[in-house]
Amino acid sequence: MNKVFLFLITIAGFAACSVAHAASQGDILINEIAWMGTTNSANDEWIELFNNTENPIDVSGWIIKSTNDPSASSGQAKLKINLKGIIPSKAFYLLERTDNNSVPHITADLIYKGALTNSGMDLKLSDNSNNLIDEANYSITWPAGDNNTKQTMERTAMGWQTSKDPRGTPKSENSSGVVKKVLANTSSLKTADEVKPLPEPKKSDNTNSVSTAAVSQPLESTQELLHQKESGLTPWLLFLISLGSIISLAIIVLVVKIKLKK
Repeated sequence: MNKVFLFLITIAGFAACSVAHAASQGDILINEIAWMGTTNSANDEWIELFNNTENPIDVSGWIIKSTNDPSASSGQAKLKINLKGIIPSKAFYLLERTDNNSVPHITADLIYKGALTNSGMDLKLSDNSNNLIDEANYSITWPAGDNNTKQTMERTAMGWQTSKDPRGTPKSENSSGVVKKVLANTSSLKTADEVKPLPEPKKSDNTNSVSTAAVSQPLESTQELLHQKESGLTPWLLFLISLGSIISLAIIVLVVKIKLKK
């Protein structure tokens, strides 16, 4: 009986140690914020936490609050949420505003009251000893998310991004992020009025003379042929007349030479 009792005590001790694992800064992360609500209602806001450790963490007595908490001189807090329950290792914890209808088909781990402002907030997550575990300090403006499309604000290793789709990724791994369209830089482009036509290439004198000669020579040859046809002379007839003249001249020269030798 004593052995069984000691065994149960040991098991309970291990369980208590695992559940009561002390959290350090960054162990629980504010992982996603639907500060814009959803396509169904702007009031359907929600917050998602993520256990970034290999151990379950009990968040009972923890608080999520905006910067101007009740103890501050500025007055009442815009948002103060008292957490409860255990977040398993590498698991998500969903907080839905007012009721369980902010995220359809997914059961909330906690229902809270209060609103997230669209202009931004400084949210602090503190444990039950008031140690700061995580913070989303964006009191001037949210760095991501879209109020028009209802795409949420998701956490990444590099910071924050806008979710790929509306409604975000509640209680599941964050998306790859919205695809950003890269526009061409048109600042250096000129309008049609500013674009000057290229000057026509200048023709050199040689080009003119060659082209003129090439055109004028066929014209002169054509005119000569026309003249010959008009006078009744053909090229063969002219050739025979020229040949006869040369032969006659050669005979006369030969006869003169013979007479001179005598």
